[in-house]
Formats: sequence, C-alpha cells, structure tokens
Amino acid sequence: MATIKETTTTTTAPAEPLADGKKIEPPKKAQSPLVLWGRAGALAVIKAAHPEWSRPDVLRALSQNWHALSAGAQKPWLDRAAEDQKRFDAEKAAYDATDEGKAALGSRGPAD
Repeated sequence: MATIKETTTTTTAPAEPLADGKKIEPPKKAQSPLVLWGRAGALAVIKAAHPEWSRPDVLRALSQNWHALSAGAQKPWLDRAAEDQKRFDAEKAAYDATDEGKAALGSRGPAD
C-alpha cells in the first residue's frame, strides 16, 4: 500500500447575514476520517493503480485499506474528523441562531 501524505485543510468562518437579503447557506457537514484520508491522496492512488475499476470497486478498496491501517496511522485522520465535527457543531449553532436556521429548524420540528 502506498504511503499517503498528510495535507492540511482550511475551514471558513460561518457565514454572516448578507446585507443584500440573500439567504445564508447552512454549514457543510463534517467529514468522516475515511473521507478525509481518501481525499488526501489514498483515493487517487487506488484509481491510478486500477483505472479499469468502477467507482464502487474503488470505494470498496479504499474502505478495506482504511480498515487495514493501524490505529496509529488512523489517529491523525480521526483527530481531524473530530476537529471538523467541532467546526460543524459551531457553525450549525450559529446558523440555527439566524432567521434562516430558525425557519429550517421550524420546518423539521424539534430534534428529539
């Protein structure tokens, strides 16, 4: 299995209400460790090694390679996913406090 180089990702601050009346977009969902690891290069390595594979085959191999990693190799990606979940939670709380967030929450009902 090829070594995957770690990359850093940047996140944007939650969107502020726009003065021109446009809607505020809800925050992007938090990414799983597998997705972060795959986007950092593991997916490209598998695709390059097996260009004839279908997308489900590539994703199956990605998942198998992820589960074959040691806990130590998974830890940086688990940590990044936890950080991304914190980002999402903070952005979601800020979004829910806006008029758009309150309207969206009201249309779904309270979370139980």
